[in-house]
Amino acid sequence: MLQTTPMIASAVATQHQVLAESEARRMEKTDADIEKPALAAVKESPKKVNEEPKPGNKPINQDQKKELQKIKNRFRQLEEQVAALTQNKNRLEASLADPAIYSDKEKFKQAETEYNNANAQLLQATAEYEQVFEKMMEME
Repeated sequence: MLQTTPMIASAVATQHQVLAESEARRMEKTDADIEKPALAAVKESPKKVNEEPKPGNKPINQDQKKELQKIKNRFRQLEEQVAALTQNKNRLEASLADPAIYSDKEKFKQAETEYNNANAQLLQATAEYEQVFEKMMEME
C-alpha cells in the first residue's frame, strides 16, 4: 500500500506543474494584450478631441455587448468554480497525506477515488476557464 504514495505525490506534482504552466500562458497572453494596444496608442499621431468617428468605425452593436457580458459572467462563475475545486482538491490531498488513511483499505480507495474525481473536475473547469478567457480577450 505504501507504494501508491509516490504515485499520488507524482500525480499531485504533475497537476501543480500543469496549473502553473496554464497560469503562466494566461499571464503571457494578458501581458501581450496590454502591451500591444499601449504601444499602438503611442505610435499613433495625436487626434483632435472633438473628431467625429470615420464612417468605417462602427460602434459595437448591442448583440456583441450582450454576448460579451454573458462571457464575462461565465468567466466570473468559472473563476469561483476553479477556486472552489482547487480548495476541495487541496483538502483531499491533505487527507491522503494522513498516514492513518492507509491503514484502512476501503477508506484509502474512497479517498483516492474522490481525489481523482476532484482532479478531473478541476482540469475540466480550468480548460473551460482558459477557453472563455481567450474568447473574452478576442471580443474586447
